[in-house]
Amino acid sequence: GLCTYQSIRKHIGHKFNVKIFDRETGPQGYSIYISRKGVNSLFYCSPPEVQARFHEAMPDPAPEEYHTVSLIDHVGRQLICLPQQKYKSIYEIEPLKHDFAGVVTYRNRLRDVLLEGVDIQWDKKCVGYEESDDGVWALFDDGTKEFGDLLIGADGINSPKVALPKYMAEKLLDFYNNALMQRSLGLNGDAFFSFMRYVPVDQSDEPYYRLGIAFQYPTILDTEDPNSEFVNDDNPESVIKHTISRIKQLRPP
Repeated sequence: GLCTYQSIRKHIGHKFNVKIFDRETGPQGYSIYISRKGVNSLFYCSPPEVQARFHEAMPDPAPEEYHTVSLIDHVGRQLICLPQQKYKSIYEIEPLKHDFAGVVTYRNRLRDVLLEGVDIQWDKKCVGYEESDDGVWALFDDGTKEFGDLLIGADGINSPKVALPKYMAEKLLDFYNNALMQRSLGLNGDAFFSFMRYVPVDQSDEPYYRLGIAFQYPTILDTEDPNSEFVNDDNPESVIKHTISRIKQLRPP
């Protein structure tokens, strides 16, 4: 929510009157990990004066620190440690062209930074909304309501503003309830993901399944390889050939 506000402030200016309501009574905090794409989004959404304060929420790591992502099994053994680029400050992550970098930040400090210039009303839990021809009313648990042209919900997956009608939720459950997902991580920053799901078809007595597969690899390989060609996303054959070449490179027999 705060990121959206700062983005409106940066890219649109004061053409709109924006109000922020938060269900908490005050700021909360814990540590969160932000990937390189998340860092890029913060820079894109935030005006320069907010960017200049990012180091307050994301302090420079100590020389012996190494921020990364690991998978640990049930007895504490490390199964894999994803390669992450070391950096001296948050400002070295933003210009990177690959995804193997990230930062651990303090949520309460990050909120304090993003709250710069923000007029926020605390202890205002939105419990619903009402649409009209002129706009939308936001309804709060204290009995008050606010009117606006646009209502943006940034209060999580249980937000009443993005709740699906019951019949749509049941249809999605039928579609995704019978699914098998598998993800395998390689040793070179690559990952393979498969998703097979049963698709209910009322007009057919035969079972129908759909399989989706994806392969992820460090895109820096494309920029460093002088012989690498840009993949034509509109040409499936081009995408498949390029993916196969990277699989052979990163996962040799």
